[in-house]
Amino acid sequence: MYHVVELDLTSLDLHQLKGYELLTSPEYRICLSGKDPYGITDSNIIVLGLKTNDTPVGIIIANRIAVLRLAQIYFLNLAVSHITAENVAALLSAMEANVKAQGVINLTIKYPDNIAAAVITEALKTLHWQKPIFFLLTCLFKSKDFNPTWLQKPYSYPPGFVEFPWLELTSQERDQIMHEQEQGLFLPSVSPFGDENIQEPLNSLGLRYNDRVIGWMITHRIDTQTIRYSALFIHPEWQQSHLWIKLLSDAIRLQKSSSVPFALLEIKLSGVDHSWLNFIKRRLIPHTCQVIKTYQSSKRL
Repeated sequence: MYHVVELDLTSLDLHQLKGYELLTSPEYRICLSGKDPYGITDSNIIVLGLKTNDTPVGIIIANRIAVLRLAQIYFLNLAVSHITAENVAALLSAMEANVKAQGVINLTIKYPDNIAAAVITEALKTLHWQKPIFFLLTCLFKSKDFNPTWLQKPYSYPPGFVEFPWLELTSQERDQIMHEQEQGLFLPSVSPFGDENIQEPLNSLGLRYNDRVIGWMITHRIDTQTIRYSALFIHPEWQQSHLWIKLLSDAIRLQKSSSVPFALLEIKLSGVDHSWLNFIKRRLIPHTCQVIKTYQSSKRL
């Protein structure tokens, strides 16, 4: 017999806590202490567990942002022998009821294409969620093994272009970029100001043309072993040039000269430039050690 419980993380015995920790990926274990993994300060973390015979076999974690009346499911997982559409639906239904009672009107979920993906998709359909869309492609690389031929080419910048460490961005330049973001010059997904608390100084780079910032390659240290390549942008006036390849190549070389062994590239498919997507498919994916597709769905409560 299965039943879903809201976890009071402060009162769980060590056996129960360990069981839920084992079900949770390292990225989201901080949620078991009530903290948001992305440092969102105005959110409320909600953790529900699925148990059978008092043994933890499933978990679902969401954050609720009261002022926006929305919640996002960060993580959903079940022990392999307990992965069924009924168990997934039980966790989803319980989370829906929990956040709806707290005033949430829109609930979203993102989930990877793993062993449970088909079952999650089935459960979402049963519960009348929107049809999931493929929205994120994640590529994992081993830095020392990443040696494509294009990385060896001696790219150079035309006169007037100067590459610089992102740490050297001035306050005036920051204001300029913020203004351009407000004007819609680039999508929020390639903003250089996301997750600044974990921005990686080793290989986050900017590009100036005649003393104006016109591009950047921003990376983040998501753990001690991994650098995420998060935001690559070149001003539309120069997007047809190879400036972006030079920025990306230099950032990769800086990592390869360091002791950080893994690199992660996340591509949000909504609004992505087709030439960049083609480059990823032809020049990056063949050199990955792992590729993960992530799906997204939502439901109005």
